[in-house]
Amino acid sequence: MWPAVLLALATGAAACAEDPAPAAVDAAPSSDSAGDSGADSTSDAAVGADGAVDAASETVAAADVSADVAPADAAADPFAAQLEGACAPEKRVGRFEVLEDALYGSSVAGNIADRIDALQILVAQQTEGSCTLWQRKAATCAPSCTGTQQCVRDQGCKPFPAPLSTGAVTVTGLVKPVVMQPKGANLDYFFTDFDAAPAAVSSHLQLTSAGAAAAAMSLQGIGVPAIELVNPKWTVTKGQPLAVQWKPHPGPWQIRVALNVDQHGLSPVTVLCDSADTGSLTLSAKLITALLNFGVSGAATATVERRTADQQTVAQGCVELIVASRVAAEAIAQ
Repeated sequence: MWPAVLLALATGAAACAEDPAPAAVDAAPSSDSAGDSGADSTSDAAVGADGAVDAASETVAAADVSADVAPADAAADPFAAQLEGACAPEKRVGRFEVLEDALYGSSVAGNIADRIDALQILVAQQTEGSCTLWQRKAATCAPSCTGTQQCVRDQGCKPFPAPLSTGAVTVTGLVKPVVMQPKGANLDYFFTDFDAAPAAVSSHLQLTSAGAAAAAMSLQGIGVPAIELVNPKWTVTKGQPLAVQWKPHPGPWQIRVALNVDQHGLSPVTVLCDSADTGSLTLSAKLITALLNFGVSGAATATVERRTADQQTVAQGCVELIVASRVAAEAIAQ
């Protein structure tokens, strides 16, 4: 069975994800989580047993949890103005990530499926400022679906997603040339031979594919500065706001924060925040309380990433490219 979340590059927070973002390859764990990763989500996340690429960041049915905040100075860079943001998770069938992860190193990874994964769909529960609490809710089908099917809300039993090839994938603008062929039964794309960051800051990146079962595509991104937290240890307490601080570096990118404290819940929730690169944001006391009221289980996961996002629609759905620098925070839920 293919993994439930479509691209969860190695981040624990991508548990719901990037983006309730898809989940899966994970040469490193991912955000998006939640969802981006995101989001996701969240985490999301390294290559799973089934090999699907997010998350998260893990991780939207009612809205596009991965929708990117427009960078304040995008207009100053015509290239940045072409970026179309991340896919809505309810439309996403594929994700590629160019990632610099503080813990797992740098990588390019991704994959594509023939249909949307119902388990990556999140439902918004509450929004406060730039942050939203998302919940993954399993659909119920009668009669129950067979082992080769998943229950899709309002659609009944449908086959689980199957991996697709899009032919050779080339990424230009990186510190070294990258050409990837799909590998293994899950047709994963990955490249990890980097000594440091995969791209120079503000460099213009382009991912193209030759096309196969999934059509040829062209996606763009921008090299981002490494993210550095000012407060890498978070205490998550009911009735108390949570301040997140990082060293700002304004540019044609955005910040994604993902927080998940319920790793083993039947209906896990993740908080995803999208912000301009100002150096700080605050998760309200009301939102933190709502998050903790859903339950706490397993080790809390939290990530912050600086990223750009672009998308393209193919016959199967939406495919996105996330270029990100990601760092995990140490979160303790009380």
